[in-house]
Amino acid sequence: FVGLYSATGTQIWKNQLGYNELPTCVCILNPYTINGTSMQGQVVLGTDNSGGNVNTPYAFVISGGLKNVSGNGTSSQNTPLIGVPRTVSGADIDPDDAPDVTTSGNAPAAFTGSSLGFIQQVKYQANGPQVGTPLMLSFVPVSIAIADIDGDGVKDICAACNSIPSEIPASTRPVACFSRGSISPASGVFTMSPPTGISVGQPVQGKAVALVQRNGGFSLAVASTDGVNDSVDVIELNTFANGSLSIGNQTQISTGGNVIGLHTLLDHGTQKFAAIRNVTGFTSSAVIESTGYVELVYGDFDGSGIVDSGDVGYMLLSYGEAGITDLDGSGATDSGDIGILFLLFN
Repeated sequence: FVGLYSATGTQIWKNQLGYNELPTCVCILNPYTINGTSMQGQVVLGTDNSGGNVNTPYAFVISGGLKNVSGNGTSSQNTPLIGVPRTVSGADIDPDDAPDVTTSGNAPAAFTGSSLGFIQQVKYQANGPQVGTPLMLSFVPVSIAIADIDGDGVKDICAACNSIPSEIPASTRPVACFSRGSISPASGVFTMSPPTGISVGQPVQGKAVALVQRNGGFSLAVASTDGVNDSVDVIELNTFANGSLSIGNQTQISTGGNVIGLHTLLDHGTQKFAAIRNVTGFTSSAVIESTGYVELVYGDFDGSGIVDSGDVGYMLLSYGEAGITDLDGSGATDSGDIGILFLLFN
């Protein structure tokens, strides 16, 4: 089933899924207006309809899809996809102000041959969801991040690359990729360019991505694993008028392993990101790493480049609150965090 809950954990409604229909990911569409018609918000979840095996014969017919449940939980609609979605993102990808959902995940080998993954858009129109042409990939995009990276008014997509064939050399193996979005002048349809690989020069598999705005552009945070150890690389992205991409400075951040996601957040008007990792397996014991914040020295809350008295003042203003000043993860900024901050003084 899929359920909607209040901020305090109270169940608002519960919607039963169909037979052999397993939820894989979820996003929310806020209320919107199409051609003057007001539409209520929706819960959109990816579903695996293949019985857990997308490579069975004819699995491509029933492998996966999107299920839209109305904001009040009274109605739902299914939209078939090319494969089983691993992630869904509700972001308007073009300038029409109508909601879009971008999906990515596993492509069934029984149908796609050598393709392992896909990225596919679903546009929401007055007459219902409209499925776009999928971008087929030689890897599985397990996480996506969407933003207008090149400033042309159309969203672009970055994805974490997983299940990359081992024969690709480590020095060029893409841990992430960039696909430029554009609008066809003839049809007005959103299209994606073939992916440009982004490598960190190591034989690793991508796990998660997040895009973070910086002065003059974007940085891509990508979590990866070599099968034993996890790390997060922060990579500056530089784009050009012709749609090409170049890689700028690259910084590696230690995470302690078991990264399960990266999340962009806004802190006092500055975009940052946090690394989320599991500490005891797939339980509720996931933690957000304050060391995951990009372009800040650990403990440098005011962005001066060093840890100094200004950061002490910042911490005192946040005393008793959770957030980036809660360095020991106790749930509130307190004397323990002040002790840690003094150890970081330059």
